[in-house]
Amino acid sequence: MNSVHLKRIITSIVRCGIILFIILLNCLLYNSAAAAMDGSDKKIAEEKCSKCHGLERVFSFKRTLREWAVIIQRMQEKDPAWLKDKDAVSCGDFVKLNYSKTGKDLFESSCVNCHVAANKKHLLYQRKTRQSWESAIERMRRKYVLVIGIADSKLIKEFWSDPKNNKDLKLNVEESDIIKDVFEDKCGRCHTYNFMYGQKRTIRDWTEILNRMQGKSPVWIDSQDLKQIKEHIFSNNEFLLEKN
Repeated sequence: MNSVHLKRIITSIVRCGIILFIILLNCLLYNSAAAAMDGSDKKIAEEKCSKCHGLERVFSFKRTLREWAVIIQRMQEKDPAWLKDKDAVSCGDFVKLNYSKTGKDLFESSCVNCHVAANKKHLLYQRKTRQSWESAIERMRRKYVLVIGIADSKLIKEFWSDPKNNKDLKLNVEESDIIKDVFEDKCGRCHTYNFMYGQKRTIRDWTEILNRMQGKSPVWIDSQDLKQIKEHIFSNNEFLLEKN
């Protein structure tokens, strides 16, 4: 190895070391600033909230971001001189990081509890694609807008789309099984399985019927659902009647 080559290697190592040092320094400075900010927000939140409430009452359980925003706004309206805008922001930042419901919390409280109460827990265990799950969650948000906020639905989507959280539901299955679940879920809302699986029609007749069903309830059967239902029916001879 000649001296020129060795010099280049040493120079590269030094440069990498400098870059790594700068990255680590930035991380330390960021963490220190974040910790200081969180500590400052905590101090402000405890000071402002403890004027009227015991802190145990205020931070006894988690709330959604919307619930915290409503509470903080209501408290500020009661005494704007005590809880100024900058103080309200600090309180909001503190509870957002430490006392807000996570995606898992929201899924269990907004999805599981409701489906269990309505005896529809099985709908949570259907095998769906990520797109189908996101479509279903968005549909529930629009239907129960006072219960599930936009920020809440985003957290639920992030939680439920993580393979670590839904691995027990065996979502990674064959596409044919997925579209079968969509067919049974969407069509089974109004029809019995005996009726659904007892029909034989031509492709043209099925197309007219399915398009009409989607036209009646486009929120329940979106374009992706319709495409998968057609794929399931058209690929299974048990549904098809040869045109004379």
